[in-house]
Amino acid sequence: MSRVTSRLTTEDQKQLFQFLGKVNLHLLYKASVHGFSAKAFHAKCDGQGPTLTVGYNNGYTFGGYTSEDFVTDGNKYDSDAFLFRLTSNELGERPLKFAVKAGTLAVCNSLEHGPNFGNSLVFLAGGKTIKCKPGPSYSFNKNDLFGGDVELLECEVYRVEGHNPKGVNSSRSVTLLKCPSFICKTSQYIACLTIFPEIRQGQECNSWVHKGTLSRLKIASQTTNQHRLPTHAREMAVFPPSHKQLLAGLLLAECQSDGNVLSNRTKTSVQNFKPYLSSVPKARILLIGPIGAGKSSFINSVNSIFRGHVTNRVLAGDGAMGTTKKYSTFSFRGDKEDTSMPLILCDTMGVAEDTESGIHTDDIISIIKGHIPKKYQFKTASPIQTDANGYIKSPTIAERIHCVAYVIDASKPTMLSPAMEKKMCAIRSQINKLEIPQMVLLTKVDEACPLVMKDVENAYQSKLIEKKVLEIGKQLNIPALCIFPVKNYGAEFEPDVGSSTLLLSAVVQMLHYADDYFENLNEDLPAV
Repeated sequence: MSRVTSRLTTEDQKQLFQFLGKVNLHLLYKASVHGFSAKAFHAKCDGQGPTLTVGYNNGYTFGGYTSEDFVTDGNKYDSDAFLFRLTSNELGERPLKFAVKAGTLAVCNSLEHGPNFGNSLVFLAGGKTIKCKPGPSYSFNKNDLFGGDVELLECEVYRVEGHNPKGVNSSRSVTLLKCPSFICKTSQYIACLTIFPEIRQGQECNSWVHKGTLSRLKIASQTTNQHRLPTHAREMAVFPPSHKQLLAGLLLAECQSDGNVLSNRTKTSVQNFKPYLSSVPKARILLIGPIGAGKSSFINSVNSIFRGHVTNRVLAGDGAMGTTKKYSTFSFRGDKEDTSMPLILCDTMGVAEDTESGIHTDDIISIIKGHIPKKYQFKTASPIQTDANGYIKSPTIAERIHCVAYVIDASKPTMLSPAMEKKMCAIRSQINKLEIPQMVLLTKVDEACPLVMKDVENAYQSKLIEKKVLEIGKQLNIPALCIFPVKNYGAEFEPDVGSSTLLLSAVVQMLHYADDYFENLNEDLPAV
């Protein structure tokens, strides 16, 4: 499945920010991909909250905003709704905004058409055609709005995240965490009273947290509301103080419902993570997976979270030969120059079924043991030799791999072919002998499931993703608690809360697993 990309330019976004403020735009629907039909529009956009509809004809970029949900039927009032037209070098004018008239219908919903702004501007009225009738709800000149050309070249609809025109402070409205149903069926809600004493039960939560993270949370015995919690929540393992700070930041980020990506508190908490061994400043994580599974894209996505904007630091692609040819390691800094994260992600050539295009299995083991230098050029025909330039003969613990993450593409009907499954299990068997913690990143979950494509926060509600988790767990003999569904950034302009939450959950668990490895090391660690 090809990735759906936005047609909006950087300049278009800047103009839209003049109307909406600094928001995140998440592409839900693209007519040239999903179809120029009302049915396709409603399937992708109904119930998504505030949206921005953008139409493109021969020379004009225009559309409308509403803070109300699109639905299959029914009219809605919305004092925040407006129509707009962006400018261009050819037009040489300022962007235009046409607010809805007070007391008039802002949006008219029907399965007979696409976005309908008060019957004044109707998209997908008949295929690529729009209908225009200035006056009922919006006053404008059709030549000013879209040049009078009613034939669309493209139509896109974005979910608008972070726009708060009424100034409502909703940052503390979400207080409870919902466990993934296929991981924890005994209790649907856990109150995090220790971390957030202001939390009260009974408030709804739309966030999902991986049980692997929740299992480390301690609910303090002195909490006054403790008796209201499920028994298994009160009996959770003690959460180390340094990790407790990390989780606090994660939960705070997930509890933000005002559209902010990740709070500074979250980044600071990750930054303040201290490995169990003082001699190791950063946890070193190796990404392994088939060619095109999304290893490089995951690195870009994690970097995007820490930087606060979507980045393209690593060349990524999904061609048959892959794009990674050298061994590369990536450290991360925050949105300030003097901040550094306690994490190093290591990128390798992808694993292939044959022996002619992918990384050699022996090279994977050499990486884990710390022998392969940065920027080493992989040779598919033969592994690294001890006399190779830069070969590290006596690596320190800090130079070794502390956790391995298998990156698997969930969008494929068969995630691992029989030949690939055999090869990956052979690799895993060798890594088991080194007693290195292992986990799975299940990528492209949005492409694998329409429900997740509609909203990435549905990843832990999807039966299809549950099936994928159980399938890959069986193939690699890895428990479900070690498998993390994620969505890498690719077509987005800015990080969004849903995707960042999934990604950060995986990063948190990487740090936990690495710390488990450090704790298991003893003074008589054998040389490798």
